[in-house]
Amino acid sequence: MKQDDTDLDELYNRLGFLIRRAHQKASATFQVHLNGITTSQFGALNILSNKKGLDQNNLAKFLCVDKTNAGVVVKSLEKHGFITRTPSTTDRRQKILDITPSGKLAYESILANARKAHDELSSKFTKEEVAQFRSYLKRVIED
Repeated sequence: MKQDDTDLDELYNRLGFLIRRAHQKASATFQVHLNGITTSQFGALNILSNKKGLDQNNLAKFLCVDKTNAGVVVKSLEKHGFITRTPSTTDRRQKILDITPSGKLAYESILANARKAHDELSSKFTKEEVAQFRSYLKRVIED
């Protein structure tokens, strides 16, 4: 993307376009630091480390993704041995997700790297600007 393309200024200055580009930059920064774990997988490990007894539908809600995308994340984490799915004792159709010891270890080992990625992204702003930016983004995603 060249900044001297004045005929594209309208596109390049659209809020949606800038948010998408910022998301691409953030995702790329995190990928460098997360040792092959996707941001969604990291988010799922974070949630499952802190919330016990979740099924896939509730994980999807906490991740703010649809059930299909949550299914892809769950399948991948299960394949890596990071989580298990066990039938619910109250509803046999439900599978309860539990983080395994190796999943907990993986999460803890990449947590410092995730913080480095966050620090890298935040380094272009003051703490006050980060807080203000965060509040703007939260306003955008509010229903």
